[in-house]
Amino acid sequence: MDKLDQLLITNYMHLNDKLQRQQRRYQFAEWIFWQQSFMNCPEAFDSNGNPIYTTRYDKQMDALIDLEAQTNLNQQILTFKRHYFQRFLHSLPTGDHAYLRAVYYYGKGIPNQLKLDQQALNECNQIEEATAYRFGLPVTHAIDITNDVNRNLRQALEMMG
Repeated sequence: MDKLDQLLITNYMHLNDKLQRQQRRYQFAEWIFWQQSFMNCPEAFDSNGNPIYTTRYDKQMDALIDLEAQTNLNQQILTFKRHYFQRFLHSLPTGDHAYLRAVYYYGKGIPNQLKLDQQALNECNQIEEATAYRFGLPVTHAIDITNDVNRNLRQALEMMG
């Protein structure tokens, strides 16, 4: 398992944190929007003598609405991923769940359990594929990678046609 695969699992373990960051970012952008002045004066100049222009209120409002729509879509996607990954985690025995949490959430250097890591990676890839279908995103088909080369090759050929 390479670093990108490990990073994917780590990202799934941190989906709650991502959701909270998204919400805080939007709230901060909204706060900044309401803290600015929408008044414009033809005689307003900065300290260098340059005229001060404010962006039109309606354009800023459109940008805030677009940001809100994008934030809501991103939150729906992250919530979808979190829901199915949590279902996967809760289906695991307690020791396996604790291992994944220790390694991929807390970053502890515990010896790898390759089979469990591969199982988590396969689940992440399947969730990515399901998310793409659910939200109309570009689809990348998930292949369950195993040590059986013939099975992996059959899956790849089935994807091609």
